[in-house]
This record gives sequence, structure tokens and C-alpha cells, in this order.
Amino acid sequence: MIALSPFLRAIMSNNVQSAAFLNLWMEKVSNRRLLLVLVGLRLTSVFATLLYVTNRFFDIQFYINLLLAVIVLALIMRSKWLLKRFWHIESRFLINLNERHMEENFRKIEANQGVRQLSDMQKNHWLDYKLYTCAFRLRPDSPFIGKAIKDLALRTNYNLMVIRIRTKDDVLINIPTGHHVLRAGDSIRLAGKKSQLRMYQEDERLSLQFVDHSFMTLHGFSILEYNRKRKGDRISCAGIPLNEASPLVGKTLRESDIGARTKCLVLGLERQGKQLVNPDADTLLLADDLVWLIGEEKAVSRHIEQNVFFT
Repeated sequence: MIALSPFLRAIMSNNVQSAAFLNLWMEKVSNRRLLLVLVGLRLTSVFATLLYVTNRFFDIQFYINLLLAVIVLALIMRSKWLLKRFWHIESRFLINLNERHMEENFRKIEANQGVRQLSDMQKNHWLDYKLYTCAFRLRPDSPFIGKAIKDLALRTNYNLMVIRIRTKDDVLINIPTGHHVLRAGDSIRLAGKKSQLRMYQEDERLSLQFVDHSFMTLHGFSILEYNRKRKGDRISCAGIPLNEASPLVGKTLRESDIGARTKCLVLGLERQGKQLVNPDADTLLLADDLVWLIGEEKAVSRHIEQNVFFT
């Protein structure tokens, strides 16, 4: 039972966490009934497995066996430890399976003095579990039309970042400034936590249309961008290691002026084994921090040169 528990926990959550599931959920209300049925079937299969195991190894009355299976199911559903345990097993499997690819990535990181490109990282990177991206098209009656991005207070109200605008003429505007004014027919691509993106999409007052198949992890988005033909349109995501001599060390994110001076945004920090997602503007940058930036390739490369390959 103990050995099975992490896998049963994964069965109940893996598809619900996937980009494909959330794309279907956000596209149409009619999709949600079918998805709920499928989730119900998953729970039923897990419950049947628990019922079989408890009935097979415990000589007890059926109604007690049924109650025991319900209790164990509830415990498994609520256990974050079991889900983390499964992720650990899965990541070890992937590392063993892709050991040669991992070694190549580590050689790249070492050659680049610690710089990490998200498009080169494995799928079980922490950003895959923390940050997602999707796009919304402004309907003709959207209250966003005619407003500047800074007036939408997306970061304040939803903790979301605008990483791209696609105009109705199919022009891409990467990492737009706060002064950019939205027009009818524009699509905005946002990055943030999954729960915040869903909350945003379900707010009917905003009159936004979800762009089909646009929901994905930042890892998936980075790979798509890396393969984009026009380099000038690409958005890059990279982790930049800071040392004591880096110009950014000792400054807050507000003082660093990263977003205002360059077409980049700070996604998160890695510090002493912990991750800080979408940090506050008053966050102080320290030596040994790994700063994850998203922005146009040239702008990200410039930050790497200034903070890693400087002399």
C-alpha cells in the first residue's frame, strides 16, 4: 500500500496538472463536463484499487473495508508529500533515462559560467511547476481596449506579467512597456501561476477570449520560441548567476530598473536552494542568486554579458 501510494496520487493529479487538460478546460465550458467525468473515472479507478488491496490483505467486514478505502483515498488526495515523492521518482527515472543529455546540459552550463537556458533544461525544472503562460484576445467590448498596460494593474491584482502582445495585424510586440495602449483585436500573452491565469480567464467582466492551445509551461514556450524562424521575434528565458562583482548585486529589483531599461522581466530567483516566484520590486539581489529573466534574446544576452562575462 505504501509503495503504491505515490503512483495512486499521481494518477489522480497528473492529467489535471497538464497543459493539455487546462487548454481544453479553458477553451469551452462544454469541455468541462467531459473532463470532470474523466477525473471521476480516475478517482473511481484509484478507489477500486484501494478496495481490492484492503479486501485482499485484510480479513474484515465489507462495510469496514469500504470505510477504510474511503479514508485512505482522502489521505492520498490531500497528501502533497506523496505527490512530491512521485515527482522525485519520476525525476530520477528521467535523469537515468536522459543521462547523456543531462551531462551535455551540465557541460553547457559550466562552459557558460553558470548561465542556464530554459530551453535546454529538463521538463522537471521547477519553473515547469510554478509558472505557465497563455494568451487572451480582447473582445470588442473588453474594458481593456484603449487602456495602457500599467493601468490594468495586472501584477498588483493578479500577479501576472504581460510578455507579448500580438496585434490584429499579426505584429508581435515582446515585453511591451507599461505605456503601451491596447487595441481591439489585440492578443495578450501572460505569464504567471496556473491558478492566477485561470482566475483571470474566468473573470467575465474582462470580456477576454482564450486563444486555443495557447496554455503551456514556460519550458514548452521557450522551446517553441527557440525554434522560431525569425530571431528578432524570439523571447528567451535564462537563469543568470550573480557573483559579488555583478553590477546588479546590492540593488533591489526596482533600483536595477531591469524592466524599464531593457525588454526583460524577472520571473524568479533561486537562492540557497529555494525559489522565489515573481519577486516583489523591493527584493534585494544578492551574490550567488540565480536570476531568471524572460525577454527578447538580445536583451537577455546583454544582461548575461554585463553580469557574467564582464571584465
